[in-house]
Amino acid sequence: MALALVRKSTLAAKKEVTYGTMPTVAAADVISLAGVPSFNAAFDQIENPIIRNSLSKQGALRGAETISGDVSLPLRGSGTAGTAPDGDAVWECGIGVKNTSTASTTHATTPCTDTSIVLVTAGGANFAVGDAVLIGGEVTWVTAKVTNTLTVSPALASAPGFGAAVGAGVHYKLASSRPSFAAKFWRGDITREDYTGLVVESFDVDFVTGQTPIPKFAFQGKAMGAAVAEAYGLGATTLDATLPLVARNMVVTIGGVSYAVGNIALSVKYDIYRRMAVTTSGTQDVLWTAREVTGSFSLMYEDKTVEDTFAADTQAELRVVCGATAGNIFAFRIPKLRYAGVPKSEESGAYKYDVTFVCDSDAGEDDLTSASFV
Repeated sequence: MALALVRKSTLAAKKEVTYGTMPTVAAADVISLAGVPSFNAAFDQIENPIIRNSLSKQGALRGAETISGDVSLPLRGSGTAGTAPDGDAVWECGIGVKNTSTASTTHATTPCTDTSIVLVTAGGANFAVGDAVLIGGEVTWVTAKVTNTLTVSPALASAPGFGAAVGAGVHYKLASSRPSFAAKFWRGDITREDYTGLVVESFDVDFVTGQTPIPKFAFQGKAMGAAVAEAYGLGATTLDATLPLVARNMVVTIGGVSYAVGNIALSVKYDIYRRMAVTTSGTQDVLWTAREVTGSFSLMYEDKTVEDTFAADTQAELRVVCGATAGNIFAFRIPKLRYAGVPKSEESGAYKYDVTFVCDSDAGEDDLTSASFV
């Protein structure tokens, strides 16, 4: 009997059209993994109330079914700006909603400024507020749009010239609506397990200097189908060929000031409500009821600026850019970061800040402007 080898496992994930219903899954839905995914199917064990002439208890009864688990993905783009990475369904369901921007160019005769980008006719339709854009090797974000003119922040180092390229991207943004995905997992190329109604309850990614960031998505779900003895057979996959990003030469700015942080972490967590129903195997639906965006970073203690900002309860913008090659750049922006704590610790005989922060919302769904691949 063959062993189920971890490296012979395959996972396909696809966004559901109808909650809890397995969509048609194809080879294009197979995704890259960064570690072993976890799928846990469990049933509550209910005590059998029957008493008989014996000290032994009756066998437990099977109660409601619950599904939980997590999946970690390599942090890398598709290699082509505007084309989603192969973990697209998990990214979209983990953040909320996806939109794609297509490339354009600046106008041939109307000049731009470092914060106002004038595009060619109809070019404005290619972008939405909140999108990250790559212009002249710099990543900035669209904060407003009027027809074919984009207002961007932060300001570019200089105004782009006529006919300059404005890059495409794939953007994952917060939303109040709750998406879900289904998964087929070929465990060790021996059995296939089907899971439906998977709803992400947390997304975490840590950038540690010189290390590969590994985004992790934890989820809860509705049901697991009976395991089937089956080797992977969907056909040739189209996995991304780009190299995973490494946390080096990153751009980290807080309140417009560049910081040499030792590491930085981002976390999006959802409060989950599992709607139960006697007409199902236990779970009728898994819902989002609240969300919190938080994070942390470490910074060597060189002055009291961070402490002053914390004491004043000042809000600041956070921008993080990882990668430098179009098609394999990951960037996120938090418009209103507020320090939650600034404890000091010691590392190799030097003091450092270990800052925790929370992300405030303004109009709603804007605690995180976007997590984008450009």
